[in-house]
Amino acid sequence: MAGFTSIKNGAKDNKIELVAIAVPPKLQPEIINKCIKYKKKIFAEKPISSNFNKSKIILNKLLKYNNHFIIDYIFPE
Repeated sequence: MAGFTSIKNGAKDNKIELVAIAVPPKLQPEIINKCIKYKKKIFAEKPISSNFNKSKIILNKLLKYNNHFIIDYIFPE
């Protein structure tokens, strides 16, 4: 299994189909947006953002690009 130094490098890799995201909510939007851009299936903890408007934008992008997306349990902080 290869390691990556950034989410951009990992998201660009065509061998990766699904990305599991388990980081605090304030960090998730950037990662989710990169995954959407590179058409990755996404498994993320909820909430997907610490900001309602950012969450709404992400969900609209997911619907627009027909991305596979699953939201799981709350990330404890």
